[in-house]
Amino acid sequence: EEALFLFEGMEDQAGMGYSLCGLGGVSRVMGHYRESLTHYSRAHRILEELGDTFGTAYSFCGMANAHRVGGEFEKAFRYFSQATALYQEIGDRISYAYTLWGEGTAYKMVGRSQDALRSFQAAEDIFRSTRDQRGIIYTLLGKAELSLLRGEFAEADRLLKEALRIVEVRPFRLERCHCYLLLLLLRRARGEEVSLEGVRKEYRHLGSNFPQEEVSTPLNFP
Repeated sequence: EEALFLFEGMEDQAGMGYSLCGLGGVSRVMGHYRESLTHYSRAHRILEELGDTFGTAYSFCGMANAHRVGGEFEKAFRYFSQATALYQEIGDRISYAYTLWGEGTAYKMVGRSQDALRSFQAAEDIFRSTRDQRGIIYTLLGKAELSLLRGEFAEADRLLKEALRIVEVRPFRLERCHCYLLLLLLRRARGEEVSLEGVRKEYRHLGSNFPQEEVSTPLNFP
């Protein structure tokens, strides 16, 4: 908010637009999706008027995610589609892939598992080609959730173990927690009596198998 105030004082429209995007992201994470949508919508009007294609795509993606969190999925899908089209236009593969991942998450939430899998796989292919480890984790976890929901326990187990090999040697605390929680759900879905701490102790060693040359790969944050 302080940055937005400063940019407004300097009449820096681009700065205002990106500050509003930042506020939109924070509001969404806090669960205030209406407030998030307001910030992203203001940002969109500014950045589109400036002719900033990346910023316009970024704000489209932000509005899509705000609608996704709010359960307004048709609007979310429309904005995801507009964002992906613009990212493709400017050749931004990483942002395009993260938008596909967000779209896949929305498809998963409404039970469109085949569409979700298609979006996750397309995103994962790009993340692997660009060596974006965080993106790979996101798509592996998304696909694992789909497999778990469909009762495909062996596939869910394979995907989660692959994700763990990465998160155990990365400072990805939230992703690591998500991974272990999904493993706990998987084990319990199989009828096993197991605790979260028990799951952690059993699988923690997987990180030691991850190639060290991958550990220093730069990250691209969504």
